[in-house]
Amino acid sequence: MKASILLFPVLASAAAVQYERRQFAQKFPLAGVKKMEPRLNKEAERIMVTWGPYDLLPRSAKKTSIMPSMDPNGQAFIATFDDGFCEDCSVLQGQVGIQFASNGTEADVKHGVYTHHIDTIINKGNKNWISFCDSAKNNSISGFGNLLDNINVPMTPFLMMGDDNGNTPTQYTSSDGEFKSGFYVPKGANIAASSEVVNYSEDTIPLYLYMDLEYMPGKYGSDAKTMLLSVTGCGGRKIALNHDGPTRTQSEAFKILEDGYIINGKGHLHDGGVSMEMLVNGKSVCESKATYGGDKGTLTVDGKKWETISAMTDCGKPIPVRKGDALSVAATYDLKLHPQRTQGHGEEAGVMGMWDLTFAESMGPIPSKSLRSAEFL
Repeated sequence: MKASILLFPVLASAAAVQYERRQFAQKFPLAGVKKMEPRLNKEAERIMVTWGPYDLLPRSAKKTSIMPSMDPNGQAFIATFDDGFCEDCSVLQGQVGIQFASNGTEADVKHGVYTHHIDTIINKGNKNWISFCDSAKNNSISGFGNLLDNINVPMTPFLMMGDDNGNTPTQYTSSDGEFKSGFYVPKGANIAASSEVVNYSEDTIPLYLYMDLEYMPGKYGSDAKTMLLSVTGCGGRKIALNHDGPTRTQSEAFKILEDGYIINGKGHLHDGGVSMEMLVNGKSVCESKATYGGDKGTLTVDGKKWETISAMTDCGKPIPVRKGDALSVAATYDLKLHPQRTQGHGEEAGVMGMWDLTFAESMGPIPSKSLRSAEFL
């Protein structure tokens, strides 16, 4: 996501620590907390928390917001939450999204609601595990986590989602739950969310924002961190596009700043995207591929069938990295195979190429087999 555009109002309000007084955001009331069965660790606890409701206005209605819209028909909001979620806990797996307030079911493309993005932050500090930029030539901001470091208030990115990538849980441990790590939520935490949602109907739709959290009480192993890295880097590199076939855009190298593991990674693309690749020291270590259409990724708008990205594959296994390693990312688009989504008066929507990465610092020696070889794959 274009972090500096989407999240500056949230960060400004966070710095002031006066969301409502400054009218940067609205506080969503707690609607409910439901206990659920854990999926990753049988000893963990799991809850579904809902806040709201929030009215999504009809497609043609005029929307007002302090945030610039990423979609001409989109409705943006900034919200804060200080209750319902666990505190002094380590989140193993989490998911954020929106539900219909009428029946509690997922509000998705199939049902005429498109979530451009939901990004959340939490008031805790974290040391950066990777460099701000993919080049020393520019000191601008490359991703969400980097933007937060420039605000003089401790804030850390938390759960994120967008319908361009399907809404699957964010994991702060390995996909099998065996890696001992989690995202630590401190006591007295506050969460802020920045979102934009598109209503393809002419009805006002009440929505709940939800979080599905599986967690262990207290601190559990390594404190995991998330980071968004963009192929555009800090210098505003443009993503190459061609209506006649595939194109590939690669960043320069981001520098790893501490020993540890990339315990999970998933690409973020917009329609037209095929895959995101991650390379460490020039070797390909993971490819996140897009799936289009399906039950939740197909909709008919203005008489035309639209298939959006409904899922992205993830890396699966933890990837060991060492201080000084060089990480780069690449995005592949194929507009001949998958046209861009249209918006407004038929113009093509913008594109992105990002990695949503989860990192855990090493609690012991990194295996001797280095990422300077691809043998670990």
